[in-house]
Amino acid sequence: MNSINKNIETWYGELRTQRGKTIIIRDDQLPAANKGRIYLYNSERDAIIEYDEAIVTPKLFPLSDEDQARAEAEYDKAWHAVQKKFIKSHKSHSHLPEDNDVTEVTEEEKE
Repeated sequence: MNSINKNIETWYGELRTQRGKTIIIRDDQLPAANKGRIYLYNSERDAIIEYDEAIVTPKLFPLSDEDQARAEAEYDKAWHAVQKKFIKSHKSHSHLPEDNDVTEVTEEEKE
């Protein structure tokens, strides 16, 4: 993992592929993915996607402070809505304590 610091709880970065650049978010609070896999929030797809770690990590790059601030402002609300739904749906596999306050997120809350 050359560009992701595993000691940071939430990491904003850029996934660079032939299709273009996408803001991604890695979060230690998400349940662990299968061996050799990693969960990342993909801002273009507004979803948490399971990636092959060996393939995706060389394509991940940190954001500048300015770009990170912009990404947090633009994607933070949508990210947290998707994160809550994902954790709730994976609760039995999560290392997190039960959260009885997690509720379904409406489309209005995502916007």
